[in-house]
Amino acid sequence: MRHIRKAIFLDIDGTLVPLGSSEISGEDITQIEQAHHEGYLVFLSTARSYANIPSLFTNALWLDGIIAAAGTQVLLKESSNKFTTIYHNQIPGDQLSALCELYTRIGKWCLFEGESALYALGNISGIIPERKPFTVGKTNTFDTAYRNAVISKLTIEGGIDESEQKTFDSLLHFNLQAHYHEAIIKGESKSKGIQRALDVVGINPDECIAIGDSINDLDMIRFVGTGIAMGNASDDLKAAAKYITDDVLHNGVAKALKTFL
Repeated sequence: MRHIRKAIFLDIDGTLVPLGSSEISGEDITQIEQAHHEGYLVFLSTARSYANIPSLFTNALWLDGIIAAAGTQVLLKESSNKFTTIYHNQIPGDQLSALCELYTRIGKWCLFEGESALYALGNISGIIPERKPFTVGKTNTFDTAYRNAVISKLTIEGGIDESEQKTFDSLLHFNLQAHYHEAIIKGESKSKGIQRALDVVGINPDECIAIGDSINDLDMIRFVGTGIAMGNASDDLKAAAKYITDDVLHNGVAKALKTFL
């Protein structure tokens, strides 16, 4: 039985893989596997919903759990190599229909990211998920064809529209990225998801490492004992981190793990 000493939380996009890619470098994988072999629990901590995480990650033998949709769903791996959800939240069904109406009216594509499926409104240009999304249209709405969908996060075209902010400010928190923005259920965060996982496995946050690059990693970086920013991270994240590693194209994760393990 492995002796568990710490847990490692890894962002995906911009940290483990370059934006728009799904390939992890061999050196990063080697160091992650080494950490896992030595007894560290390894978690993904991502803004992607569970259904939008590539099988490359979910099938990895080194993976012990997932903080998905920026803390909205928390999963732990069982001995059978399957994941069990220990916590989840979801956007209410009536709000999904209202969101569809809004993005149809303002002409933006929107990817509704679920726990078991993805749903696309409009042409989700620039985003190529591994799992083909179901189409959301006038006759396929969340109050009819997809009324049982469990949606934990949205990815939306371009910048944040004033009508979004005004209409859904009490429900959603918006994170602006380079070419799109994310909508997370208000009150959820990566740090809260991490705490829920740590409560089950019995590890103190001070004994954890977290590595990320984006603004949605900020609370995670501050929450753990060793918060590490990628070389390609935002300035705010670098300022909050205890250590800055190399960028995603130069094995920043592997170099950080070599330093701290």
